[in-house]
Amino acid sequence: MTISSAVEAIQGLRAAVAGAAAGDDEDVRRQCASPAFAECEIARVPNEDAIAHVAVRLAGPLPLSDLEAAFGPARWLPARPEGGGSRSMIFDETLPAEGSAGATLLAEVEQDGSVRRLVVRRDVL
Repeated sequence: MTISSAVEAIQGLRAAVAGAAAGDDEDVRRQCASPAFAECEIARVPNEDAIAHVAVRLAGPLPLSDLEAAFGPARWLPARPEGGGSRSMIFDETLPAEGSAGATLLAEVEQDGSVRRLVVRRDVL
């Protein structure tokens, strides 16, 4: 997997999540079929049909620096109380503008600086 093919797949998934209407996830499922993703899980808003987020496991690890080159600088989110081998970061440039909907990108970063799992969260501000 090349970084350019992974970035293209992530951009396609973000666009599909941002544009998904309640209950309509056909484009999201199509984007999840990309060879850049080894696994894809669609989570719904509780008691609704709307997509809350899509979690993907990448087909291969990517350096955080390559993702930052494509999606802007990432910042650390608070560590989980239970600890673990990874920590989450958010790419602020992927947050939607005030008064709009979009798909925010989050990455789970391993201790070696690699990313193996991403979350594309549907946000409405």
